[in-house]
Amino acid sequence: MGQRHQIFIIARIGTLYRTLAALHCQWLFGIGPLERCLHLLSVLSTPRNRIPLLQELRAAHVYGDRLWTAEDPPFQPFPFIATCLTVGGSFEPEVGYQQRVRPLSFNTGLEDIDNDDGITVVDVSDPYHLAYCFAEPVELRPLTGGKYLAQYESRCDRPDLEEESDSYLLEDEGSDDSSDKESTTCKVVDNPETGSCEQRVHELNPTMSTIEKIDSYPLIPSYVLQSTFVIGLVEDFDAEVHEPAVRETHIKPLSDLAMEQAFAAVLADPFDSSAALACISAIPNFKQRLHDHLLHLAAISSPPSTSTTASHLNLAFTDESTVDLSPFRNLSSSQIKSAASAMLKAGKAQSLDLSHLTQLSEADIRGILDAAPEEFSSLYLLSLPQISIPFVSSLYTHPRLSNTAIYHTALFSRPFNPHHTYNHLLTLLSPPSPSVSRPKPLLSRIFFARLLTDAWLSSPRLRKPDGTTPDWSRADILNGNMTEENSIHAAVFPLQDTYLPLPVLLNGLINFLTCAWKRDYATDWMMGINMTGYTLAKALASAGSSFGHVGEVEIRALPELLWAASAVAAKVSNIPYWPLPFPEMQAGEWSAVLVNEHDPYPGHSGPDEEKYRIAFVALDQSAESGYRVEGMEGWLKEVVGAEVGDQAMEYWKMKVGFVGDCGGEEAMEVVDALRRNMDAVRELDWWNTIQRGWNK
Repeated sequence: MGQRHQIFIIARIGTLYRTLAALHCQWLFGIGPLERCLHLLSVLSTPRNRIPLLQELRAAHVYGDRLWTAEDPPFQPFPFIATCLTVGGSFEPEVGYQQRVRPLSFNTGLEDIDNDDGITVVDVSDPYHLAYCFAEPVELRPLTGGKYLAQYESRCDRPDLEEESDSYLLEDEGSDDSSDKESTTCKVVDNPETGSCEQRVHELNPTMSTIEKIDSYPLIPSYVLQSTFVIGLVEDFDAEVHEPAVRETHIKPLSDLAMEQAFAAVLADPFDSSAALACISAIPNFKQRLHDHLLHLAAISSPPSTSTTASHLNLAFTDESTVDLSPFRNLSSSQIKSAASAMLKAGKAQSLDLSHLTQLSEADIRGILDAAPEEFSSLYLLSLPQISIPFVSSLYTHPRLSNTAIYHTALFSRPFNPHHTYNHLLTLLSPPSPSVSRPKPLLSRIFFARLLTDAWLSSPRLRKPDGTTPDWSRADILNGNMTEENSIHAAVFPLQDTYLPLPVLLNGLINFLTCAWKRDYATDWMMGINMTGYTLAKALASAGSSFGHVGEVEIRALPELLWAASAVAAKVSNIPYWPLPFPEMQAGEWSAVLVNEHDPYPGHSGPDEEKYRIAFVALDQSAESGYRVEGMEGWLKEVVGAEVGDQAMEYWKMKVGFVGDCGGEEAMEVVDALRRNMDAVRELDWWNTIQRGWNK
């Protein structure tokens, strides 16, 4: 069942085009693939995402053929790219789009997919110049967005599509060779019966805007599709496609050759070359020349003199806000540590890339970060298997790293474990070793309750006598058919395993609520609570790192425990139960209570209204109830202080002013209802059957 479509990310690795990530979409058709592809291209083009993307491409080149020919390769060796695909291809809160998708193995081929609505392919060989195409798996002929949509409509016998199709009638220009970009460019044709097509595009058909935007990107040539999915080798195509008719001859000026010789002589000096560098530092573009020469030495694995390496690197990178030391795998750990510390102390570096530097120990990295400036935004630790996740978590306890985005391969790869089961999920709940230093999360979990009574369900309703306030004490668990009159969707979304700085946490909640507010959940709840868990996980994985963040999507790791729980719940999607047990709150931690209603209460004559309320709960032995309840404003001031809290509160109200505050009484009623119902699920006669389904 479904209109099945797959999205692939590919790249040229050596002489081969390879798949790096793949995604199965059970329902993606019509204009949908164009919109998803356009958003994915935007995500991959974001400057902050480009650095880890480049590092995973470097890793792919290091792996070479052995990764794609291994008998038992890892499921996701490029987990950052897979995260970009999973989030960018299925989640866009600004338009209320969220779909449950299934990440596929990185080397999935066309013979491995279940498809009836074509494929999308994105080429990231050059992250600065992305390319795309659509295609039918049988033909593998690259199609532009406009051609794909026209072909889709031509094979659909649907009257509702025929009305709109005249507003983007398409015809080809140029030759029939689909590998030529010009031949697959579509133009708009006026329809004499409906008037100017250009006018209709703007007035009636926003689809044309999507077509024009996506077709502004380069189209993947047909030989690339063939070499990726059928042929393999691309050497035979290079002369035909990539070589210009007349090759230009590039001869370096004598001054450049002289400069290269001077740098080579100075950097080869076994003694201190500071004086010699000072003599040539007045030459134009000196720092860039030094920078390029050091990268050249790194590429040929020829280290500079050990006595002067730190000063050379510091001089070359001194004005850069993002310091990339990852190419210098030919240097010793002491050289890297000395150079990185010096650059951080200089105060201009806001990001540091230490990816692939396997000579560094955890102690080396901690020593480097002791010199981190106050405004330190990003740390890249990709392809460093010697660096553990507990160590990465402990870095957030560093006073200058509490708001730093840390990119580590294992953090991105663990959510993509293809063997998530109920039993495995319980092991993830085990508390960390007392010897492991972990930061205290600002928010440990979200108690989520959705009222299921809707306009088409019969009375009685879950309302108190005033008719507008839910009576959570009467809420029952769902017994299987998901339409009981007094039922709620109940889940506790775990966040305790993922440290989220306040801007990220707040932006993640805003993403989640914005998507929910703009999306009609009338059918979502029929797919189980897993849909909501997936939505929250993607919302947090695409959250901006600052207040006032707009436009660009910054990709971070999916929260492992939340994603795993959603994946387990989705194994038996017609069972709307959450697999995690009800947690016991600990002293010193905060939990959110989030209530969602979609219910035209009695006397309400307008359209169905989506309502959200939030509160924050913590243990408090001095309170009569044993709990302390705060609204958003009170919680913010408690966790970050009044000044930052006021700023965050203004941002919150500007973004999601439709979200109200839960009163203390309602918040505790919700917590009690969730505890009662989630415990009751485990007393059902068929609980063992549910567990078996979750353990498949």
